[in-house]
Amino acid sequence: AIVVLVSELAKRSDKLGENEMLRQQMAEKLQKIEEMMAELRDTEAGELLRRFQEMLEQMDPERLPEELEQMRMDHAEILEQLERTEAMLEQLMRDQKLDALQRELDELLEQQEKLRAESEQLPEQRPQAEAPEAEQQDEAAETEAAADSSDSAKSEQEQEAGGEETPEQKAEREALAEQQEKLAAETAELLKKIQDAAKELKEEFPEQAEAMEKAAEPQTPEDPSGPMEDAGEQLGDKSPDANQSQREAARRLLKLY
Repeated sequence: AIVVLVSELAKRSDKLGENEMLRQQMAEKLQKIEEMMAELRDTEAGELLRRFQEMLEQMDPERLPEELEQMRMDHAEILEQLERTEAMLEQLMRDQKLDALQRELDELLEQQEKLRAESEQLPEQRPQAEAPEAEQQDEAAETEAAADSSDSAKSEQEQEAGGEETPEQKAEREALAEQQEKLAAETAELLKKIQDAAKELKEEFPEQAEAMEKAAEPQTPEDPSGPMEDAGEQLGDKSPDANQSQREAARRLLKLY
């Protein structure tokens, strides 16, 4: 519909006696609209695009010259309508990009919480809430060992409490560490996308754009990819601090909303 419309308008322009500059502006606007529609066609904005396409199809190219005559619509008026259409599509594209960023952030937060829950099952990543109970068990074991005057029994209990990592546990821990490091890289990429989106919005929405840019600034005390990288290394090293780093990463992700 767009291509045919361009052709008809080009033919009609000579009869209306408008100047070359306006005809060129109209052609450029129509071309840009066509490109934006092509970009939006494969996105979730498809429903809105379908409605817009129906609107264009109702503009019968064969009747266009007659309609232009009846309405005495000159190129300046057509150009104004095209500019409004262009603005509408640009807004639609911005909304679609922001929605995509929102969904990506939701997914990252969900993955981080899933990783934290799975990591908590590792022996060295027991939740802090379990610490008092563990300490009580250690004290009870020491008392029993002292009563029995048996150093060997105490040594055996300590070895069991420490527990040597099985091959399956090691594989699980290393897999979690790898997933955590991958999530850190994906988060860093999301921050870059947010920064790019903020730059596009800066002219029209300066305050919102500045807030987005500041929130997504990399390598700052609020960058969520930092504690994610720490957690990946800590899981690899069997450090009990991994769980705390994962919680901090989730907290920073929430601040991006």
